[in-house]
Amino acid sequence: MEQLSALSVQKAIAMLNGNGNGSAAEPEAPSVTASMAAKRRQLKAKEIEMEEKWMALEEAERRNMQKEREINEKLAALRRQDEKRSLQEWKA
Repeated sequence: MEQLSALSVQKAIAMLNGNGNGSAAEPEAPSVTASMAAKRRQLKAKEIEMEEKWMALEEAERRNMQKEREINEKLAALRRQDEKRSLQEWKA
């Protein structure tokens, strides 16, 4: 078995990484890393935007539920008034 030199290991790694010329992948790495970093920032910004929208929807849902409770309370009060009025008319 032959011993692999550091250079041949680098060439093998570069070949596995898709750099067909057999040279080390360093020249391509910074642009890929910068591109990946830009994409990560873009995704993080989108994630934050979606989280803010989700929070706004949850807040709107809470407001709607509160309004629904208030309406139900008003309806219950009106029904009680109507029942009292009906009883008074029936007794009269």
